[in-house]
Amino acid sequence: MQVKKLLFLLSVAVVAGFSSCKDDEPEPVPEPAAVAAPANPMPTPGDAFGALVAIKTANYVEVPLFGTVNQAIGIGVGVFGNLTTPTYVDAG
Repeated sequence: MQVKKLLFLLSVAVVAGFSSCKDDEPEPVPEPAAVAAPANPMPTPGDAFGALVAIKTANYVEVPLFGTVNQAIGIGVGVFGNLTTPTYVDAG
């Protein structure tokens, strides 16, 4: 009976010894990386008599009762003429 009590107390002491260990240094918290916004696309045609450019942008808008909503906006531009020099013609 004494051996069982001694083994029990020894096992409790070992478990208490291992569970009471702690790190002295806290783990460093990584900072989130900043994401750079992409630059606006700028089309530059080299040799053309006209250009049709369409750009679609995605904007996130905060809407009451719905949260953040993706609002797509499309922009279109048409230019006709000699694009290497700033002389434009009427496209009709």
